[in-house]
Amino acid sequence: MFVEPTHIQDHAKWDPLPDGASFEIARDIRDILLGAIPSGVTLTRRAVAAFDGQRVHRSDQVTDGALVIMRDDRNDRRWWTWAGSKASRASRRGPWAWFRRDN
Repeated sequence: MFVEPTHIQDHAKWDPLPDGASFEIARDIRDILLGAIPSGVTLTRRAVAAFDGQRVHRSDQVTDGALVIMRDDRNDRRWWTWAGSKASRASRRGPWAWFRRDN
């Protein structure tokens, strides 16, 4: 889950899920990226390999106990909250307004 700046004032572009991810889903994804194994399921070798690949690919987008603000390959900023879409939308006009600056 990430916030993407746009050129429209007071607007942010959100991930493509229709209603966005809930806090619980976003945190479960974050936990898996941090190395957790979902309980109550048996993972196939393919699923384990997919999790491992995503952990490597997204290692700079997640950390334990903090937000992640980073620059992507186009030098745009990305803010990884892992708080779910509702919380991210609520913060849209909050103290992160500096995030919309061009520099």
